Amino acid sequence: MPRYWVEEWEVIKATSNVPRLLIQAVEAKSEDLARQIISTWFAGYAIAQGRENDGNTLLIRNVVSVWDSMDSALRTRFAAMALENEYPLDETDFFGGTPETTFLEIGERLIRKRTPKWLLGFRRIARATDERTGLFSALPNVGMGDSVFLMSVKVTAPAGCLIGSLSSFVFDYIVRQNIGGTNMSFFYVQQFAVLPPAHYRPQDMEFVHKRVLELAYTGRDICGFASGLNYYGAPFQWDDDRRYLLRCELDAFYFHLYGIVRDDVDYIMHTFPITRRKEEQQYGEYRTKRVILEIYDAMADAERTGIPYQTRLDPPPAGPRVADAAASAVQTTPIAIPVPMLVPSLKLVASGAWSMPTGVQPDNFVLLAISEVLHRFARPVDRKRTANPIPVGQAA
Repeated sequence: MPRYWVEEWEVIKATSNVPRLLIQAVEAKSEDLARQIISTWFAGYAIAQGRENDGNTLLIRNVVSVWDSMDSALRTRFAAMALENEYPLDETDFFGGTPETTFLEIGERLIRKRTPKWLLGFRRIARATDERTGLFSALPNVGMGDSVFLMSVKVTAPAGCLIGSLSSFVFDYIVRQNIGGTNMSFFYVQQFAVLPPAHYRPQDMEFVHKRVLELAYTGRDICGFASGLNYYGAPFQWDDDRRYLLRCELDAFYFHLYGIVRDDVDYIMHTFPITRRKEEQQYGEYRTKRVILEIYDAMADAERTGIPYQTRLDPPPAGPRVADAAASAVQTTPIAIPVPMLVPSLKLVASGAWSMPTGVQPDNFVLLAISEVLHRFARPVDRKRTANPIPVGQAA
């Protein structure tokens, strides 16, 4: 997906989960406005926690004036509760400071702290005639083009399950039944049948997170997503064979999780004709359907017998051996060290070597100089790989 150069602060402003007035206060460097917004927000948190006295003290000291009417004071209290409801705080949002710490400094730290480390994006153009209709992905927190719609995930723990669900064949089938055109707007996405976090058992989350992590975390720019899944190691290597099996296991798992019986799995897979046609041309069969059904059957047997499902992947998804291989690949990658270009002394250049022939227009000076230099070399030379300069005597 294309990225566009957007200043970091602009991205932070657009994605930080804080009241808009706080951003305006920081940009305008208004200590008074920052004091009122932060005090009102923190007071709402205190009231929500049952600490009425603390909340009232914050409002009286920093927001409510002695000249305000009772009606105005009540509106301020309700505004504090509304701020906390819309932008819920937690204990990690409170940090120690000094008496010299200003409300503007606190505001900027809150803005940056509450900025998501990654975003969930999906392609705006979603034709049912494409190989896949709903294309969702974890993305770094950077500016994107207009064809990518962005969302943020407030609850990090089940984020891997959300992305796994949104990328599955069964979810894409649901998307195709709901899209009425080629523009997948937010009001469509809000209606799609997405499994809630409560639908996942702890073992389900572990199964999905490991596979989504290895599929998504292939570069340092998405490390914020990996850290949200409690992984802080090196990015995983891109291995087409492993990625294929990871996706097939996730697809089979989500068919089970959505309660799709085997015959319906067979039918749904045949509603993706482009995938089927490409694989029949390349492999002589609809390989993805066959592998997903085989894994689906193995998972059904595991559920029936109580014996845990055995993955086809060796080493297992996001396991220590995969992580070690990824770290080794990063450490052993050779680094290209640029070789400085050595230029001969100007004393060795013949007098008048850089003078221009009569009649050459100034616009053509550079072109003529380059042409002359190239003619004086006896053979092509890659200056990036040549550590020793060409002796002047050999440049004829």
